[in-house]
Order: sequence, then structure tokens, then C-alpha cells
Amino acid sequence: MTTKFTSKIKIAVVFLTLLFSACSEINSGWEIDGGGYVKYQVNGGDSKQIELHPNDVTLPAYGRHYISLETREEESKYGDRIAFLVAEPTLGKNPIVSNYTWLILQYGPKATAIPESSFVTIDQKDDSTWTGNFNLLFPNCETGTCLENKTVKVTGRFRYWPDPDDD
Repeated sequence: MTTKFTSKIKIAVVFLTLLFSACSEINSGWEIDGGGYVKYQVNGGDSKQIELHPNDVTLPAYGRHYISLETREEESKYGDRIAFLVAEPTLGKNPIVSNYTWLILQYGPKATAIPESSFVTIDQKDDSTWTGNFNLLFPNCETGTCLENKTVKVTGRFRYWPDPDDD
């Protein structure tokens, strides 16, 4: 009798363990944990996407008056990385800070943005979501030497949900 009871308890414990582990991810995701994505095109080509983790974006806070975004190599299937920084971000069109706005294509060299032709347009910025479009122009650096007379245009959209527990 006790072996049947013990077997039923073991089965119940295994079932509950599987149930709880299956449900553990229900309360996670960008809206809960922070993160988002960047969708972009290079020179009007195919659309690509890179996922953003909570530490990939820095938002304005007390004593910090900028938004910065930097994708990570391990999140890109193509070896591309995009970074931009906007000082004093407002809704609408914002100039970029060129030294902190750069592009790496296919694991290549880093190209710094051409500031006169690059901007970020923010259409939402609040405690729950930051979204916008970017239009960035870079010198072409595929030969290892960056050529400003041959450029690379990167356009796209970003969407970021801050972690509600971060202050």
C-alpha cells in the first residue's frame, strides 16, 4: 500500500515540477524585463532585425540627458552592429552625436556617422516604451579605409521597453 502511495506522490511531484517550469516564462519578455529590437535596412536592401537586451539602451535619468543604443554582435545573424546617441532627446527629429554613432557591417571595421546627414526621429518616449526611426549615413569602410565619397545609408526603426524595476 505504501509503495502505491509513494509512486503517486512521485508522479504528482514530477507533474508539478514540469507544470511550474513550463509556466516560469509566462511573466517574462520585453515588456516585463526590458529590451526590444532594431529593424533596419542597409542601402534599401533586405530588412534585418537585431534584438535589444535591457543593457543595450541607456535612457535619460536624473543627471543623464541622453539616449544611447548599441546592439551586440551575438544578437546579429549578419555580424552587423549599430550604435547611436542622441543628446537631450525630444519627440520628433533629433541630431545624433557623431562620435557615439557608428556602424559595423559583416564583422568589418567601425564607421563613424556623418552627422550632417544623420538623425533619429523619436515618436514615443515615456516610462513604458521608447520608439522611433533612424536615418544614418556612414562612410563606406568595407576596404578597411573609410571613404566619405562612397557612403552607406542605414534606415530603420527601434522599439525599447525599459525594465519597470530600473530607476
